[in-house]
Amino acid sequence: MKIKLINRPPCPLGKVLLHFFMKSIIFLFCSISFALAPLNGEAQDAEIIIDTDMSLTIRQAFRLINKQTDYKFIYRHDLIKTAPNIDLKKGVIKAGELLDKCLSPISFTYNFTEGGTIVVKKKLIESVDSGQAVLVNQNVQYQVSGTITDLDGVPLPGANILEKGTTNGTQADFDGNFSISVEDENSVLVISYVGFATKEVSLNGQTNFNIILEESAADLDEVVVVGYGTQEKVNVAGAVAQINGKALQDRPVTNVSEALQGQIPGVTVQPTSGQPGAGFNITIRGASSLNGDGALVIVDGIPGVLNNINPNDIETISILKDGASASIYGSRASEGVILVTTKKGYKNQALTVQYNVNASIKKPTIVPEQMSPLESATFGNFATANAGQGALYPQYVLDALADPNVTAVPNQNNARDFFFTGDFDWVDYFYDQSFQQSHELSIRGGGERNTYRMSVSWLDQNGYFSKYGPDSFDRYSIRANLTNDLIPEKLILTTNLSFTSTDQLQSSLFETLIESVFDNGRNQELFDPNGNYSRYRFQQNTLQLLREAGFDENIDNRFEGRIGLNWNVTEDFTLEGLVGYNVGWAKGTLFGRGYFKNDTDGEIVDPGGVPRWVNQPNRVILNNTYNRFYNTQLIVRYTKSVGEHAFNIMAGTSVEENYSENTSTQRFNILGNELPALSLGDQETSTNSWSAGEWGLLSYFGRFNYNFYNRYIFEATFRRDGSSRFSDLNKWGLFPSTLLAWRLSNEPFMQSQQIFSNIKIRASYGETGNQSGIGLYDHIPVYNISNGGIPFLGGLGQQAWNPRLPSEQRSWETVKSTNIGIDLGFLDHRLTAEFDYYVKKNEDMLIPIEIPSIIGISVPTSNNGQLETKGYEFLVNWKDNVNSIGLNYNIGFNFSDQKDEITSLDQEFANLSSGIRNIQGYPVNAIFAYRTDGLFQTQEEVNNSATLNSNVAPGDIKYVDIDEDGTISQPNDVEYIGSLTPRKLYNINLGAEWKGFDFALFFQGVGKRNYYLNVDAVGPFINPWDNWAFAELHDYWTPDNTEARFPRPYAGNLNFQFSDYWVQDASYIRLKNLQFGYSLSPQVLNKIGFSNARIYFSGENLWEKTDLILFDPEVSNQAGRSYPLNRSYSLGLNFTF
Repeated sequence: MKIKLINRPPCPLGKVLLHFFMKSIIFLFCSISFALAPLNGEAQDAEIIIDTDMSLTIRQAFRLINKQTDYKFIYRHDLIKTAPNIDLKKGVIKAGELLDKCLSPISFTYNFTEGGTIVVKKKLIESVDSGQAVLVNQNVQYQVSGTITDLDGVPLPGANILEKGTTNGTQADFDGNFSISVEDENSVLVISYVGFATKEVSLNGQTNFNIILEESAADLDEVVVVGYGTQEKVNVAGAVAQINGKALQDRPVTNVSEALQGQIPGVTVQPTSGQPGAGFNITIRGASSLNGDGALVIVDGIPGVLNNINPNDIETISILKDGASASIYGSRASEGVILVTTKKGYKNQALTVQYNVNASIKKPTIVPEQMSPLESATFGNFATANAGQGALYPQYVLDALADPNVTAVPNQNNARDFFFTGDFDWVDYFYDQSFQQSHELSIRGGGERNTYRMSVSWLDQNGYFSKYGPDSFDRYSIRANLTNDLIPEKLILTTNLSFTSTDQLQSSLFETLIESVFDNGRNQELFDPNGNYSRYRFQQNTLQLLREAGFDENIDNRFEGRIGLNWNVTEDFTLEGLVGYNVGWAKGTLFGRGYFKNDTDGEIVDPGGVPRWVNQPNRVILNNTYNRFYNTQLIVRYTKSVGEHAFNIMAGTSVEENYSENTSTQRFNILGNELPALSLGDQETSTNSWSAGEWGLLSYFGRFNYNFYNRYIFEATFRRDGSSRFSDLNKWGLFPSTLLAWRLSNEPFMQSQQIFSNIKIRASYGETGNQSGIGLYDHIPVYNISNGGIPFLGGLGQQAWNPRLPSEQRSWETVKSTNIGIDLGFLDHRLTAEFDYYVKKNEDMLIPIEIPSIIGISVPTSNNGQLETKGYEFLVNWKDNVNSIGLNYNIGFNFSDQKDEITSLDQEFANLSSGIRNIQGYPVNAIFAYRTDGLFQTQEEVNNSATLNSNVAPGDIKYVDIDEDGTISQPNDVEYIGSLTPRKLYNINLGAEWKGFDFALFFQGVGKRNYYLNVDAVGPFINPWDNWAFAELHDYWTPDNTEARFPRPYAGNLNFQFSDYWVQDASYIRLKNLQFGYSLSPQVLNKIGFSNARIYFSGENLWEKTDLILFDPEVSNQAGRSYPLNRSYSLGLNFTF
C-alpha cells in the first residue's frame, strides 16, 4: 500500500482564520448603527463649470453635464436635432438650470432616475380619460396594443411608446403591456427604454404587436465587470474585454470555452479533441510561464469551473487581459482572469418562463482518407523492396485483392492469420455521425424587494462510437440566483446556488480505440470468413474492442454556494460580505474486460494451448476523489464626488482554504470476466493508494480610483497574498498595479467637432503571480511509504523514503506587464475601434536545475528562468440601422498577434537535438529539425552529397549538411525551424435583423501556425505490422514520377527524421458559426399564448480553407490520432411565456 501523505500538516491559514472572518462579517453588520442616514443632495443642484464663453448644441450640453456629474442621458436623437444652440457665459450654472435652457425652447422635459440617468422626453399632458400619462394628439382613431419585452421575453415596464412625428404617446404597464390610439393604420411607433436600443415599428394595418428590444451600449454607457467591482466602459483604464451572454447562446457547443473561441482578440482557444465532454485550452495573450495552469476563473465572485456552467445561464463574461487589470487577483492571475456573471431576476417583474431546446447532428470536420486496398498493398511492397526486404504482400495476395469476391486468404507463412483482401472503409463506417441534444427550462421574475432566477438543463452528447459501445457525455445542471432586500435600499442578501453532475463514458482502451480506426486498412473487413471479428497481427478490431473491452466511466459532481450581504451604510459607504463553499466528489470505474483473437480456424487457443487473450489480465480500477473549497471575503467601498473630482476606494480581505483527497484501488484476474466487481478479483493482485492535500491563501487587496473632470483617470490596485505553499521566508507576495487614462474626447477643444464620439488613451503597469510550478508541501520534507522491499527478521517490512529535496528558497513567479491602448468612437459611436500593445516579462520563472546524478534524489525547481511575450491586438465594429426598412445590422473584425521568447534558462545549450523543445533564446514549443532541400533525383546526386547513411537512394529526402562535414548528424545539422504556437488570430462577424428574421455569420482563423506531421501520420509500413496508407500519400516518388510531393516508400525511418520537410502550414480560415432564425409574429404568439417564440438553425465549423494535409488544422496531436473535431448542424426552439 502506497500512502503519499499520512499526517497532513495543518494549514497555517486554515479554519481558524476562516471562522474569524465569518464572525467579523456578522459583527460588523450587527454592530454598526442602522440609524446612519445617507447624504442627501439634489441632482438638479449640481454645479456645472463653464470655462469660457461658448455656444453649445444641445448634444454638447448633455456631454458637458455628463463629464462633470457622471449622469448619462437617454433621448431620441432625431427629436432634438432642430433644437437651437445655447449661449453660455463663463462661470457656474446649476445642472437643472442648464437643462431647462436646453429643453424649454423645444417643449421637452427631463427626469432624474435612481440609476444616475437623465431621461429626456416630450412634456406630458395628463389625459382625463386614462390613468396613464399620455401625449395628446387630436387626430387619433386607430387603436393599437401589444407587449414590450427584452430578448429573453422579460417584460419592460415603463417603456415609452410614441407615435412617430407626433406628440402622442404612452408607457407600458407592469407586465410590459400597452395600448395606444394613433392616426391611422400606416402610423409608425417609436419604442424606447432605458438601456435598450430605440426601435421603430410600422403598423401596416396590424393592431397587436409583441415588440422585442435589444440592449444598447450606445444610448447608455456599458457597465463592465472588473476585479471585485464594476466600472463604466468609458472609464476603464485597463485592457478589459466583455461579451454578452447572448453571444454564447443558441450555438451547438458543449461548453463555454468552445463558444469563446474567436470572440475576443488576444484570447486563444484550442480544442483538445472532439470527444464528447472534451475540454479546451484557453490562453490569454500568449505564454506567461512554462508552468502555466490556465486563466483564473471567477464565477459570481468565487473561483469556479468555466465548463460546468450552462451557456444560457451566463449574463456576461469579462476577460482581464493586462497585468494591471488582473493584478488584484494576485498570485494566480499571471495568465489572465475570466470573470463570469450569471443571470439574475428583475425587480417588479411578472413570472417569466423560458424553454430552450436544441438538437444537433455532428459529423467529422476533416479526417484522412485511406488508399484503396490494392494501392495500399502496392505502396507496402515498394516500401519493403526499397528497404531490401521481401514483399509484404505476396503475389497470391495481390491476385486476391484484384478479385472483388475474395475478402481474405490464409497466410501461407502463418496459418493462424489471414491476409485480408476485401474493401471496407473503417473511417467512414465509424466516423459517420453522432447526435447531441440540450434542454433548458428557466423561470425569472421579482417583486418590490426580491428577485429570482432558476434554471435546470441537460446536455446529452453521443459520440461516433456510441452505436457500438461506450462513448457519451451527459451534463445535468441546476442553478438558483436570489436577491432579497432585507431593508429596502439598505441591506441586500444575495444567494447563488448551483449543482452540476457530469457523466463521461468511454472504452477502457480509449487510446487504442482511436488508433484502431486508422490502423485497420481498407483491405480488412469487419469480420473474417468464419464470421469472427477480423484481426491483423497486433492490431485491434474497432468493433470488437467497443463491444468486448469493457468501459471507463467518470461521474463528477460539484456543488457551488455563494451567500453575499451588502449593506449600504450611507450613500457613499458600503460594506460587502461574501461566503463561498464549493464541494466536489467524483467516482471513476474502469473495467478492462479480456477478450480473444480468433485464428483462421476460429480457434482462440494457440497450438501450444495458450489462449489468445487480448486486454489481459482483466481488471477493475476504482477511483474516488473529494474536494472542498471555502472562501470568505469582506469588502469596504467608499465613493465620493466633490465638484469635478470623483473618488472610488475599495479595500478587502479574503481567506481561501482547499482540501482534496483521492482513494484508488484495483484488482486483476476478475472471475467470470463479466462483472466489474472488486470482490471477484484476485486478492493477491490487490493494490490500494490514498493521497490528500490541503492549501490555504490569505489575501488583502484594494483599489483607488480617481477621476478628474471625467477626462483624467488614475487607478492603483494592490494585492498581498500569503500562501501555505511557501516557507516563512517567502510566504508573502505583493502584486501592485497602476493605470492611467485620458478621455481626450471630453476636452473642451474637442466639443465642436462631430467626427469622434470617443477618444480614450490608456496605459498600465501591473504585476501578477504564478504558483503553478509549486507543490503543496515542497518547502518541507515529505515521505512515501510502501509495503515490502526492506528485509527484516520475520520477513519484508514497510519502507519509507524521501522522494525529493525540500526548498525554502523558492518563491512566486512574478509576471510584470505593461500595456498601452487607445479606444475610438466615430459617428455617434456607430463605429468603434480599440488597439492595444503589451509586453509581459516573467523574470523569476521556476525551472529545473542541473545537479550531479550521484545525489540519487529529485531536486526542486528554482526561480532562475525568464520568459518574455510581446504582442498587439485591435478590433473594429460597425453597428447601425436602416429605419426606413426596419433593418438592424452589424459588422466586426478583430486581430491579434504575439511572440514569446525564453530569454533565460540559466544555462547554455551547446548541443541541440531535434524535436519540440523549450530552449533559451527561442520561443516556447520551438521546432528543431534538419533542413531539407527537396528529394534526391539521381544516384550521382546522392554520391556527391552528404547523406544520413548508406541506404539513401534517389527519391529520398535530401538533408542539408549545415556544418559541411560530409555527414548528416545531430546536433551540428539541426536548426530552429519555427514554433507550434498559433499566431495572427482573427475573426470576422456579421449580423442582421429584419422583420422577425435574424442572421449571424462568424468566421474565425489563424494566420500563422506550424504543424509537425509525425511519422505515424506519414510513414506507413515502417513497422512490419502496419496495414494502412493514407490516400494523400499516393503522390510518392518513383523513377516515373520525379516531381512527386512525397519521398519514395521506405520500410524504416530513413525519410522520417525530424525535419522541415514535415512541417506543414496549418493556418486556416473557418466558418465557425452560421445562424439563421425567425421570431414568430405577434398575431401567432397571441394565438398560442407565448410572449416570444423563435426557431433557428445553427451550424458550427461548416467550412474551412487550409493548406494542411490529412488533418483538421485545429488538431494538436502530431500524428492526428485523436478524436475528430465536429461539424454540427442543429435546429433550436426558444419559447417564453
